[in-house]
Amino acid sequence: MINKKYIKKAIVSAVALGIVGYGVIVYAVHKEDVTLANKRLDALSLHNIDDLSAQAMRLLAEKGCADCHTINSPLPFYAKLPGAKQTMQADIDKANQSFELAPVVQAVEQHQAVNQVALAKLEFVLNNNSMPIPKYLAIHWPSAYLNSADRQLLLDWIKHQRQQYYPNPTAAPQFKNLAIQPIHTVFKTDPAKVALGLSLYNNIHLSANNKYACSSCHSIHTGGTDNLPTSLGINNLNDPMNAPTVYDSAFNMSQFWNGRAADLAAQAAGPIFNPVEMGSKNWGNIIAKLKQDPQLVKLFDASYKDGMTGANITNAIAEYEKTLITPNSRFDQYLEGNLSALSPEEIEGFKLFLKTGCQTCHVGQSMGGQSYEKMGVYSSFFGNLKGKHIEGDKGRYLVTHNEKQMHYFKVPNLRNIAITGPYFSGGRAATLSEAVNAMAKYQCNTDFTPKDTKAMVAYLKTLTGEYQGKMLTNLNCHDVNGQQVCNSAKDQVWKQVTGRKLPTEMPLN
Repeated sequence: MINKKYIKKAIVSAVALGIVGYGVIVYAVHKEDVTLANKRLDALSLHNIDDLSAQAMRLLAEKGCADCHTINSPLPFYAKLPGAKQTMQADIDKANQSFELAPVVQAVEQHQAVNQVALAKLEFVLNNNSMPIPKYLAIHWPSAYLNSADRQLLLDWIKHQRQQYYPNPTAAPQFKNLAIQPIHTVFKTDPAKVALGLSLYNNIHLSANNKYACSSCHSIHTGGTDNLPTSLGINNLNDPMNAPTVYDSAFNMSQFWNGRAADLAAQAAGPIFNPVEMGSKNWGNIIAKLKQDPQLVKLFDASYKDGMTGANITNAIAEYEKTLITPNSRFDQYLEGNLSALSPEEIEGFKLFLKTGCQTCHVGQSMGGQSYEKMGVYSSFFGNLKGKHIEGDKGRYLVTHNEKQMHYFKVPNLRNIAITGPYFSGGRAATLSEAVNAMAKYQCNTDFTPKDTKAMVAYLKTLTGEYQGKMLTNLNCHDVNGQQVCNSAKDQVWKQVTGRKLPTEMPLN
C-alpha cells in the first residue's frame, strides 16, 4: 500500500524544487537583463535632452522594452531550449508588427518629434496596463515590471511630446492631451498657384485620351473619391485600388494606400502616367496640349519663373490640394468644448473608439495617414475574403518588396468617412457597419455587439466636416435597409470590367 506521508513529502519536495528552479532561472534571466540594459543605457545619446525625455528613454532601456520591440533583437540564453527560439521569435515579430522602439529613441536623440502613432500606442498600453505581457513578466519581472510611478513618468513624457511637437490650440482643456485633435491647421499656400492648380485638377488634357481629369476619380462633390470599389481609368481599365479621398490628404505622411508617393506633388504625377489611370506617356505631350490654351500659359508664366513644366504642373495641383481641408465637423466642435454637439449615442461611440484603441492608428487632426499597419493583425483578413484577390491587396510590399510588409497599408484618414464608401483598399466593405465590424475583428481582436456597432457608426458620422464653409455632402450616398451606401453611376461597368461582385452583393460578414 502506498504510504500517504511519502507521497505528501514527495509532492512538497517537487514543489520546493520547482520553486528553487524557478528562482534560479529568474535570477539568471535578471542578471542577463541587467547586462543588456546597461549596454542599451551606454548606447543612448542623450546630450542636451530635457530631463523628462532622458528619464523616459532610460526607463524604456532599463525595463527591456527593446527585447521584443526591436528588429533583430538578441535572444536570451534560454532560447536554446527545445522549441523556445521559434516561439520567442514569433512573439518578437508580432511585437514589432505593432510597435518598434528604435525610431522612438532615435527621434528623441535627434531632438525630433516622436511619431504620433507611437505615442498613442504607448499611451494605450500604459493606461491599460497591458505591457509587458504576462508570459514575459513571468520570468523577467524583477527587471521589467512597471510600477505606477514608472507608468506615470512615461505618460507625462507622452504629454510633454504632444505639447512640444503637436500643439492642440483649439481643444477644450479636458481634450488637450488626446491622440486625436480638432482640425485647426491652415496650410500656407500661394493663391495664384491654388487657382492654377484647381484648373489643372479638372483639366482632361492631362490624360492620353483627353477624357479623364484628377477630379474624375477624386471629385470634391462626391467625398473626394469616386465611390467605386476600385477605380476605372482610361478606356475603363481597372485600377486595382480604391480611390482614397483627396480631402485632408495634405496631412498624410505619404500618398496612395501603399505610400509610393512621398508627397502631394509626387502623387499628382502618379495617375497621369499610370497606363490604367490617365495613360499619358510624357510631359512633352501633355505640355504641348496645355499650351494651346493661352490663358493657361499666362498663369504659369505669372506663377513660375520657368513657366509650364511637369514639376510646376504637379506643384500647382499639390498647392490646390493643400486647400482641401475640412474643419468644423460636429466632432471638432465637441473637442473644442461644445459638449452638446454630439448626442449621447455618438458620445458612447467615441468612448468605444478610445476604449477599443482605434486612436492608436487613427491619430492627429486627420485621424489617420501617419503610419503603415497590417490589415489583419489578429487573423487573416485577406485569407478570409470571399471572391477575387487583386494585386493591390499586397499593399506596402509592392513598394518595398519586403515580405514582412505584405498586406501593410497607410492608415486611411477617418475624416468625412461617412461619405467616402466603399471602404478598405479594395473597396470590399459597402457600409460603415461592415467596416467597423471587420476592423474590430481583424485589428482589435474583439467582436462588437449590434449596439456597439450602431454607436460607433453614429460617432463616425460626426466626422463629416466643412469645405469652404459648407458641410460636405455626397448625393451618391443613400439609405439602403437602414445602412448608408455610396454608389457610382459606373457600378455596372465596373462589374463587367473587373468580373467582381459589388460590395453590396458580397458582404464581408
